[in-house]
Amino acid sequence: MKKGKITLATTFAVLMVVALSSYSQRAATTNVVTASENTTWYSVAKNKIFYSSNNGGTWNDLNAGLPDTIYPIRLYSSKNKIYLATFSEGLFVLNKNDSVWKSLNSELFLRKSFLEQNSSLYRKISAFTVDDKNDNHLFAATKYAIYESTDGGLNWKLLPVSGLSNRLYITALHYSNGNLYLGTSYDGFYKISGDNAISISANIPYEAYSKNISFFEQISVIKSKFDSLYLGLYFGAGAFRYNKDKNEWNPIIDKSNFGSIDMIDDIDFIDNKPVISCGGILYSEEKGSIIKNDYFKNILVKSQKPDYLLINDSKSSIFIRLNKPNFSAKTRNEISSGKKAIYTPLFYIDNNLDFVIKQIKNSEINSVVIDMKDDFGNILFNSKNATAVEIKSIRANANVPKILKTLKNNNIYTIARIVTFKDSMLFSAYSGKYAIKNINTGKPWQGTSREHWVDPHSEFVRKYNISIAKELQELGFDEIQFDYIRFPWDGDIVNCSFSFKTIPDISKSEVISDFVMEAKRNLSVPVSLDIFGFYTWYYFGTASNSMSIGQDVEELSVHADVICPMVYPSHFGSNFYARYPQDIRPYKIVLDGGHRAVALSSPSVSIRPYLQGFDYISPTWGTGYILHQIKAASESNNDGYTFWNPGGDHRMLFEALKLVK
Repeated sequence: MKKGKITLATTFAVLMVVALSSYSQRAATTNVVTASENTTWYSVAKNKIFYSSNNGGTWNDLNAGLPDTIYPIRLYSSKNKIYLATFSEGLFVLNKNDSVWKSLNSELFLRKSFLEQNSSLYRKISAFTVDDKNDNHLFAATKYAIYESTDGGLNWKLLPVSGLSNRLYITALHYSNGNLYLGTSYDGFYKISGDNAISISANIPYEAYSKNISFFEQISVIKSKFDSLYLGLYFGAGAFRYNKDKNEWNPIIDKSNFGSIDMIDDIDFIDNKPVISCGGILYSEEKGSIIKNDYFKNILVKSQKPDYLLINDSKSSIFIRLNKPNFSAKTRNEISSGKKAIYTPLFYIDNNLDFVIKQIKNSEINSVVIDMKDDFGNILFNSKNATAVEIKSIRANANVPKILKTLKNNNIYTIARIVTFKDSMLFSAYSGKYAIKNINTGKPWQGTSREHWVDPHSEFVRKYNISIAKELQELGFDEIQFDYIRFPWDGDIVNCSFSFKTIPDISKSEVISDFVMEAKRNLSVPVSLDIFGFYTWYYFGTASNSMSIGQDVEELSVHADVICPMVYPSHFGSNFYARYPQDIRPYKIVLDGGHRAVALSSPSVSIRPYLQGFDYISPTWGTGYILHQIKAASESNNDGYTFWNPGGDHRMLFEALKLVK
């Protein structure tokens, strides 16, 4: 037999035809994977880049030209180059015969911010692709905008496309045979024809939310081979091939092969058949059956354990995710970890302190969340804040230091809740100066009858809330929790105008994230954030003109210590998870919500969901309803929980916890 060089395709082919039942790590290492000068392995490990020319035997540093701290998102390849997309440092390229990365960044990618330290940061490169016929023809996406370069990334221009939703979040790009294809977080699949987007989403799995609203599953990758299009999805939804005759997508591997949190990482082709990369496992079809190979998932290399691998040669490549990398320099805050809390209004715990402590000590609860700035902007402690004094927002009717001391003496962790940008007191003060304005009248904008919103763009508003938080830290609270840390959702929000907005195209999510970063710099205790439960279901686009609220769970999780998704089952749409029996639905919503929150967030954050501790549109309300939620939070690797009851009455919860004992 004529001896030839082993390429990526032949290596994968050998791997895939070895039956899993007879496959062993040792056999794979010694007999299957052979060093080849044609194939190079690139890896991301601990936010650094390495390469190996002997299939993982030894690794070499490959970080020259990169910033000291990078948060890699993904490695891409073309015939002659490797590309690195990052979370906040932009886009880089490496020629395969070179060892120094070069920046492909443009001012168009820059993150917009009112904080000086963010002036050199870039928006997340959420998708990237190279023309299969021209290595200098590139496309990059930053969540909700597409950019094109025809000179290898030296110059970029915004690609105007009509027909896309203003809630857009781009998760995948692919360019082939003169066509650009676009995948989104929940708006489905598009073919870009000229400057128009044509939706091609029939048969892509979707989740109905209400009678008129549904969301497609997130698209993770788009590939093509000859005239066939393929896409991979998030959260166990599998991989699909486009059927041109029926104008719909058909599964190529049954989704029963994947777990509920599995994401298709890449699709490559061997003998023109798709090979699916998912969580370090390769899947392929052979004679009607699925071959599953976990060689890469189980790989142990000498010098590192990679988070990502890109196995590449001149003809093909495949991206393999082994672990979730840490997109943040910070590690999880152990002080705020493992907290199982109840929310209580200040008046309730003030009047029932001994009862609450007794109930807590006879259960697994170890923390309390207490209002210190309430839903109307009232300050509920003896604040010395000059603004609070001036606008007469102080309502100090309880001895907060005494309550704190008693709770601490009983080893109960204390969390101060601050309602942030919904603030009736500040809204009305100073002749409505700091209120969100009505674009038509210039007067303060009114949402629903009981909600009054101030402008998150205002430095005065942000510093006011941070100064309140600093006082509460000094008072002795163990953690600061910001609620209503968002833009308004209810009411005629298309008429909202922000008079303090000085950066024209700053996104809502950048405004909210800047506030969190500013708060973190001013506080030494952990910071937690309450966000909509559904905003951890998908990546949500929040462009400056978007109807969204500015809660980007991925970005917020990089800065906060704790994310608290409010996953009350009663508060989801009427059709949402309606396929499940009523007694199981609460469990499934909290379980899947927890899985998704963990998957979409930085591993440096704790996910501590708010669970439903009140009876509202809940036909199966009772101890079982409570226990189902606790079980789901635990099984989805969330870090504790908080039960919300607006009046602080948690008797049903404590009855349920007795059953656990």
